[in-house]
Amino acid sequence: MNIAVRYQSKTGHTAKVADAIANALGVKAEPITVPVSPDTDLLFLGGALYMIYGCNIDPDLVKYIAELPPTVKRAALFGTSALMTFGNKRMLKHFRTKAIEVCAENFHCYGEFKGLQKGHPDQKDLDDAAAWAKRIGN
Repeated sequence: MNIAVRYQSKTGHTAKVADAIANALGVKAEPITVPVSPDTDLLFLGGALYMIYGCNIDPDLVKYIAELPPTVKRAALFGTSALMTFGNKRMLKHFRTKAIEVCAENFHCYGEFKGLQKGHPDQKDLDDAAAWAKRIGN
């Protein structure tokens, strides 16, 4: 199975989660500046919500989703944020125009921002992300 892990991260929190997912699956996590192979069977895609975008995902992530090859078979969404937990729903909205199946189970954990959710993502968050990835990837 051809698995890819891509992420968009401004603070490094989503990148940490992406690395935990990739390590669990034996692949490399890469930023969304790296395109996926058209023969990707499963894409783990991560992002976060940002106040500067009106509690939405980064416009570069929106563009990335829009430009995904239609031959990508499935996507599994993950994300981080300090307060809001609906970032994956924001990503899912953009997948609705694609013919790519999105896994029903997604992953979210908190990320520290200005003293909120101090220390997150922590080791438990990263272990939970790895366990989620193994469930989805098998």
